[in-house]
Amino acid sequence: MVSTAVAAGVAWWAVSAAGAPGEAPDVLSEAQVAGALAAERDALAAAADTATPGPTTSAGPTASPEPTGPTTAPDAAPVVRTWSTDGGTVSAACTGDAVSIEYATPASGWRVDVKERGPGARVLVELERDGTETYVQAVCVDGTPEFSLVAGDSGEDHRGGGSEPEGEDD
Repeated sequence: MVSTAVAAGVAWWAVSAAGAPGEAPDVLSEAQVAGALAAERDALAAAADTATPGPTTSAGPTASPEPTGPTTAPDAAPVVRTWSTDGGTVSAACTGDAVSIEYATPASGWRVDVKERGPGARVLVELERDGTETYVQAVCVDGTPEFSLVAGDSGEDHRGGGSEPEGEDD
């Protein structure tokens, strides 16, 4: 940038030194050209020094920014478990005590009907083939999905992680 300004200054000086048409220009010696260039460089450097702000001092410490509000911890990652039966596969996720369906996929020849998707206290999936209904239920126990299998309308718990379907009496 300084070299551009010096070149512009020299060009301006050369034009002004040429004078008006018809006047004979003065011929400068090498020392005069070097002196003019040095003077122009010094003037540009002085202008650049005054235009660039230097470090400033303050009378005392500055205040820290105030917090904008309470921060909350990020939500806990859900715990996901998958359970397979002859009728298909059910995957559920627990976030705290709330369970929800991740997916329910029927086995070949079976049909899936999600009865209770969640999030809530339980999820319930019906797997059906040729009039046979099997229900897969999941609830959260200590933040982890626990599954149980209920065949037909009997309400009898045939398999699972030890929990009874909701609404059942012991």
